[in-house]
Amino acid sequence: MHEEPRSRTRPTAFYAAIVFLAGACYAASPPIIKAAEASGFTWQQTTFAQCLFGLVLFAAAAAGAVARKAPGTRIDLREALRLVTLGLITCSVTLLYTFTLSLVSASMALTLLFQFVWMGIALEAILARRPPKPVELVATVFVLAGAYLGSGLADEGIGALSIVGFVAGVGTAACYTANLFLNGRMGVFTNWAVRGLFVNIGTMIPAFIFCPAFFTSGALAHGIALPGFSLGLVGQLLPIVLLGIATKHLPAGLTTIMASSELPVGILLAVLVLGESATPLKVLGVAFVLAGIAMTQIPELARMRKTPERNAPDKNAIA
Repeated sequence: MHEEPRSRTRPTAFYAAIVFLAGACYAASPPIIKAAEASGFTWQQTTFAQCLFGLVLFAAAAAGAVARKAPGTRIDLREALRLVTLGLITCSVTLLYTFTLSLVSASMALTLLFQFVWMGIALEAILARRPPKPVELVATVFVLAGAYLGSGLADEGIGALSIVGFVAGVGTAACYTANLFLNGRMGVFTNWAVRGLFVNIGTMIPAFIFCPAFFTSGALAHGIALPGFSLGLVGQLLPIVLLGIATKHLPAGLTTIMASSELPVGILLAVLVLGESATPLKVLGVAFVLAGIAMTQIPELARMRKTPERNAPDKNAIA
């Protein structure tokens, strides 16, 4: 009797775990940045090193994709320039985030970064010319409350706040919101490695502006290559590879929730690696932010229960 081949489809939990791991990779960046700062490197040098090694890693990945003739590796000049422009915004996120970490704790920087949740809600409402939904308004309140608690202000008071660091953190979230919006509209049919290569070429432009003397400063000779490579790996290449593997098998709502692992994992690393305090109010703040994120995805998750079909796989995603 002919036996039907077994399905090779993995359970949803497997791909959700991969997205969780991608978020955890992003969470590893603050301890590395703080370690580079403790070694005497400036935030400008650290940003440059991350962009440089991210470029090297994506160049190697793109070369491999072209060599094996992967789909989506051909790109015209107009699309290449659009992706380079996207890289300018991507680098703005990196620059502001690294600068924020030089002024405030990793816990506060992460909590401020996650303000992109309500900023994204506001941007969507403006572009769609509709008022926010009630669940979105409630989610915004939760995220803002979580920012206040998770930042440590409730424990330490306003006097412990770096105003410049706070503004830079909010600016990071704003740039990240714009980056997420444009990411879904630029180079969507381009191979992930080639796309990442041109985006990283764009990141080098502001990196050179803010740190023009990187190669003559002696930073490479003094060991910035290790944190730079690590940041390029866990902050750029690995998350994109992992998300490319998993997101085509998951609805966007579940992907958003699982990728939010960056916040709790980041806070945990800040406590274990950097020795930051984890007060009950900070933990409650993280819970508030995660609850707010989950609320924004309730409608989509409800649709997922009614409709078992998944989104069509992206032919350019990583197999």
